[in-house]
Amino acid sequence: MENALLVGLSRQVTLQRNLEVIANNVANMNTTGFKSRGVNFEEFISPTARADTLPRTNRRVSYVIDQGTDLNFSNGPVEQTGNPLDVALRDNTLLAVQTQSGFRYTRNGSLSLDANGTLVTSDGERVLVGGGPVTVN
Repeated sequence: MENALLVGLSRQVTLQRNLEVIANNVANMNTTGFKSRGVNFEEFISPTARADTLPRTNRRVSYVIDQGTDLNFSNGPVEQTGNPLDVALRDNTLLAVQTQSGFRYTRNGSLSLDANGTLVTSDGERVLVGGGPVTVN
């Protein structure tokens, strides 16, 4: 009986993880440059299972294991924004930006110029090229 409960529990844990990933995808579907994630599951077969309730001893028991998530780099729709500085990023292209937490990558192509003429994202992060910020005179 214990093995049957563990099999059911392993499946419930993976279903919860799948629901969390789907909820995050739905919550961010209108976020500029957002890339959805998919969950990878794998079957784990226990080499032996011994329990008095199983019809035969040494019977194999199958569990479900969360193997992580994959990032979906497929292209989304391109929309005209009217801003000549906005860019649409294709495939697995990323912009390098300088944040308060350090160097990061983003897919946010909504760009503008700050008061100093530096190219920044909509969050005010400086876009970097060749390790330095892009400035426009």
